[in-house]
Amino acid sequence: MAVNKKEQELYNLLQKTMKIFDNYEISQSKTKTNPEGAINYLQIHQWEHLRTLNDVSNYFEKCNPSEIKILDIGAYYGNVCICLAELGFKVYALDHPEIMDEVVHHDRLTKHNVTPISYRLQDFSMPFEDEVFDCIIMCEVLEHINFNPLPVIKEINRIGKLESLFYLSLPNISSLSNRLKLVRGYSIHSSIDRFFIQLAKDTRKLGEHHWREYTISETETILEKMGYRIYKNYFFDERDNKINKNFKNQLIKFFLDKNPSLKCNQTTLAIKKSLFQQTLYLPETFERTYQSLEI
Repeated sequence: MAVNKKEQELYNLLQKTMKIFDNYEISQSKTKTNPEGAINYLQIHQWEHLRTLNDVSNYFEKCNPSEIKILDIGAYYGNVCICLAELGFKVYALDHPEIMDEVVHHDRLTKHNVTPISYRLQDFSMPFEDEVFDCIIMCEVLEHINFNPLPVIKEINRIGKLESLFYLSLPNISSLSNRLKLVRGYSIHSSIDRFFIQLAKDTRKLGEHHWREYTISETETILEKMGYRIYKNYFFDERDNKINKNFKNQLIKFFLDKNPSLKCNQTTLAIKKSLFQQTLYLPETFERTYQSLEI
């Protein structure tokens, strides 16, 4: 549910972009495809994508978009990237080789003026020169990282220009739903069954689990310690953009609007104020390939 003319235009652009992905599914397992998967995924996450488009376009509203270089880390299908490119920004989409190296996906992004980048975050050295991006987006990625994320944040700090925007969105571990699970004795983490599903021959997937979620104060601490100033942050919930006809959902929305820190997701816009220069030493127990790497 768009709330103003500009947001309505972004919503229409997002809906138009979704049609590009008809009958296409990234087959991470390399064993099967699901033609309806892409559209289903994009529809489920459309309000998150709209929020990102709205926030980023508003932030650079007074800039010439052709002069703004944006990197989307964890771009996945790349529909947000395609929308940003349609708005005139120079856009780079980064994700796993298993995603970006698929010919159809690679060609689709290129066709829509998005530069695809194949890269694994655990390689710790992104294929970019220092201070080249005006904006770096990382939505729903940090929680999937199953190792110490500080080297990744340091790389993001390195490749972002001074005064660049780091747009970070992720789940809120202190949400109402998580608190209720704990009160009832349930885990707030991915189920153990998903560990087995992830590594099964016919169903293996990349980045399936949330290995570590964060409170918004933890997000602030990481960023502020690594050279960023918090420009803005807020909580959001899928109910924020939906018309809730169900009375129960209306009550929940009313309660969450009064207590936003209990919403399911958080977004932080941070500005790079300095280069993070502290050397990070990887432990000896880390993968042998990286044991001698000082970053």
